[in-house]
Amino acid sequence: MIIRPPAPFPPLGAEPEGMLDLGVRLRDQLFVGAVVGGPLRQALSGRLGQAVESGSWHAAARLLEAFLDSFPVAALVDAARSRWTETPDPDALAVLGRAGELVCLAMDWAAAPDGCWPWPSDAWIEGTVGTASVDAVEHRDPQDGAERLALLLGEVPMDEGIFEEVLPPHATVSGTRLAERREELCGWLARGDLSAVRVLDSLPDTPAARLAMGEVRLEGERQAALERFGLAGLRAGVVKNWRDQLRPQATAPVHGPLVPRCSAAVLPGTPSRLERGDAAPVGWLLWEAPSAPIPVQPAAVAVLRQLDGERDLASVAAALEAPPEAVEAVAAELCRVGAAGPL
Repeated sequence: MIIRPPAPFPPLGAEPEGMLDLGVRLRDQLFVGAVVGGPLRQALSGRLGQAVESGSWHAAARLLEAFLDSFPVAALVDAARSRWTETPDPDALAVLGRAGELVCLAMDWAAAPDGCWPWPSDAWIEGTVGTASVDAVEHRDPQDGAERLALLLGEVPMDEGIFEEVLPPHATVSGTRLAERREELCGWLARGDLSAVRVLDSLPDTPAARLAMGEVRLEGERQAALERFGLAGLRAGVVKNWRDQLRPQATAPVHGPLVPRCSAAVLPGTPSRLERGDAAPVGWLLWEAPSAPIPVQPAAVAVLRQLDGERDLASVAAALEAPPEAVEAVAAELCRVGAAGPL
């Protein structure tokens, strides 16, 4: 059997017959709403607690942001995966890119050579290959990690494969040669002969190299997408921020007994505060929908959890031993953002 590496990711189409494509397996096993909103979210929560306990504030901030993003990403990722499988859709790629970052953080996997995508652990790769008899690893791209995969699987030979589709016009250059080719490459970019320049290795830390890279980024229509998403970004073109796909929840009226229309949690702060080492509790309103989480006072979470569709707000206030007018104000704000509403 021929094995394809997990990079470049994410692949288009289905797994070819008679071949084990680790990119397809990774896409279809982990880039799934039930997985993002289930085991991956649980793993992010556990790692967040460990980071806060150890005072690793930068890691904690990234993990908190990832945990919060897991709610809208879980709601968006199934449709994104389906669309990308059929065609290089830029909005789908934006969602998959954030999902890939969540996978890296939750699984503690390193990034792949090509873009922001995860490179699975040896255990995941070996478990996925299982007892299959591996004849060769298909090597299709300088950054596909085929050599690393072949070594892991027992130094199996590599087979030179090809990409099925024609990629948009681009140049490939070593980082050490970018500065000397700056004028030539940027001329092609400015004329539209190229859409991006792919730099295959580290860029030297020199003024000339930084200047060349800056000009490439200025002129290359697909340069930003290529650098963030790898070859998938080159295919997709201009990719907007995935958060542009989020929408607020509809406002609900405040009358009669109310019920929650989202879940809520009290978490150790906000990402920006955690970055500064401030872990004071903050409430969060969380929708299993393409809506951004909203930070609130912890008291708002307490009120939301008391809404059961049976008791009026006076009864909720009594249960919380809180002033009725304060509970009414909180309930009105919860209804305004769509976190609560009547039955």
